[in-house]
Amino acid sequence: MSFFVFSNESSTSEKPHLSNTHVALKDLRQYSSDRSNSIVPLKAFVHIPKASGTTLVSIIEQEYRSDAIFRFRQSHPIDEQVKVINQGSSASMSYKIVTGHIGYGLHTLLNQPVFYFTMLREPISLIISRYYYRRQHRHQDHPLVLHANRSSLMEFAQAIEDNTMTRFLSGAEFMAQQSLGPDQSSFRELQTARILDASFQGDSPCSPAMLEIAKKNLRNNICTFGLTERFDESILLFSHVFGWERIYYLKQNIGKSVDKDSVISPEALALLKERNQYDMALYQYARQLFDQRIEALGANFQMELEKFQLVNPIYGRLNFWKQRIHQYPREAINYLRNLL
Repeated sequence: MSFFVFSNESSTSEKPHLSNTHVALKDLRQYSSDRSNSIVPLKAFVHIPKASGTTLVSIIEQEYRSDAIFRFRQSHPIDEQVKVINQGSSASMSYKIVTGHIGYGLHTLLNQPVFYFTMLREPISLIISRYYYRRQHRHQDHPLVLHANRSSLMEFAQAIEDNTMTRFLSGAEFMAQQSLGPDQSSFRELQTARILDASFQGDSPCSPAMLEIAKKNLRNNICTFGLTERFDESILLFSHVFGWERIYYLKQNIGKSVDKDSVISPEALALLKERNQYDMALYQYARQLFDQRIEALGANFQMELEKFQLVNPIYGRLNFWKQRIHQYPREAINYLRNLL
């Protein structure tokens, strides 16, 4: 399997291509100011599992109309869903943003330019969170949930893919999903095949080359990114990049709070770090790059952050209930009535 290797050679005097392309941050600013562009650019949230993506999606749902958001479904093939997005791009009301467990590479199938963004998380915390999320999932009869419930943390970590973030950002995850074929290329089918199908060969071994591609994409080809451990700063960064205004939030889909030291021995931790060494390196690189991008926002950013953190507990809860009442009016009103 080959990896995606995309150049970022468009200069400030050139428009990015109008299809089959990613668009970097410098191109986003130029593209947004160029009124001659007739095709609406598409923002694509690369949702890495258990990296605060559900909370971020709740903010996205505040910022965009429901019919402007395309949500990739875990159980539906990529091609089937891409067809819907491309049909929308030629209609009067096209999608403005897509979200879902879809890796870098989606732009190769779309008719619109793509502005990628994502959230990353400390790799060992990511694995532990995925494990406990599966064990506590409401669909206890699902094969992936059954597998997690009969597995130890180490057994689970060795059964799932290694170096998840490196795979998502290098294009390897996207290609692995497509390797299942047009009728089965869904995220859920890929996760199931990795754990339950001994004959599955869709994953290439992670390598230094894959790590370098992921770093290059993060630096040049992904418009912006955030860190779970610095979520508030990440949201403010996204608001600067995309012009978001409705960014107050209440945490969503929170997993069990687990202390790493209490669930994993030092020896097992060392093994996990070794197995996910490329994610460890990618995350360290991402932290440095994130610091640089926050610093570039200037001295006022810290004051902006403090103000946001002061009022978010209030406005975040108000926005949460506003959203709930809009989506589920009868249930929300009954719940609030019972509180009185």
